[in-house]
Amino acid sequence: MPRTYLPHQKAKWLDLFESGKSEKSIANYAKCDYRTVKKGIEEARRDRNAIAAQIELVKDALRGHKDHLLMVLDEMRLMMAMPADNLEIRTERNGSMLPISLTRARVRAGNSGGLLLDVPAEETVAWELIQQHLKGDKVWKSYKEWKEAVLTHIQAKVDLKSAVARFIKDKTDLDIGDEVSQGDETGRVYPEAVQLFYEVATARSLGRIDGTNLEGRMMAGADGYVRNGVGGTPLAYAPLGADECRRELLQALESIYRSSEVDRVGTSHSRLQEVTDRTRRTIDEIALLHMLPGSCRVCRRLGIR
Repeated sequence: MPRTYLPHQKAKWLDLFESGKSEKSIANYAKCDYRTVKKGIEEARRDRNAIAAQIELVKDALRGHKDHLLMVLDEMRLMMAMPADNLEIRTERNGSMLPISLTRARVRAGNSGGLLLDVPAEETVAWELIQQHLKGDKVWKSYKEWKEAVLTHIQAKVDLKSAVARFIKDKTDLDIGDEVSQGDETGRVYPEAVQLFYEVATARSLGRIDGTNLEGRMMAGADGYVRNGVGGTPLAYAPLGADECRRELLQALESIYRSSEVDRVGTSHSRLQEVTDRTRRTIDEIALLHMLPGSCRVCRRLGIR
């Protein structure tokens, strides 16, 4: 029966051959036929090439895995954009808040009250894997604080807009709505007034320069309309007292400026800005590694522990 040679012996023959030894001299060293050595060298070369190819495949897979997770980390950073100052807050006819779109996230009213922050990325496998890589990292504490700060700030804006409507209604004693019936002498304040007052109050709370000059622009017309500028957007309709309605709207605005709701928008914005900056810096530090520390179940499948 022909003698069987083990893979490590054939690998030794290949090393000798590549160092300059001839097949015949290797055969003499191994005490076997040179054709056996020649065949063994070919088998060892195929095995080595297969291993090298497998290593490259694993390297490529790990590189792709790393790049994918770093892209998720970058998406996480991009998500942490400050909400717009004039963030639009809309409600259904029944008063329930419509979802608010943020950068790569959404705020919506919870079924049992309060607000919820939906982050679609959190539902992906990649998010789960990046959590495994960064298990215990301080980034997750910062991220949790950021989510809480977002909801606190959005809630402050929701409360401010509700307060604006309340102050206007209390001062003018008019309902807020779109339609005016033919011959209606009661009048009403339009939603555009609520939105405008909400925007200027938000600007005030954030220390922004307000060039609106509502006191100078708001005009009461003989037709009963109070407008934002000559021929501008109607803010209210008060056929029996447009001048008085204008004064009451301005009084409502002053009350809004002094309200606790305005203060909460400002303080919650400052808190959100601080948490956002800190969390983004933490993410930047991780991204500068150009890799993710730790491992995940995909890494383990690829042989990385």
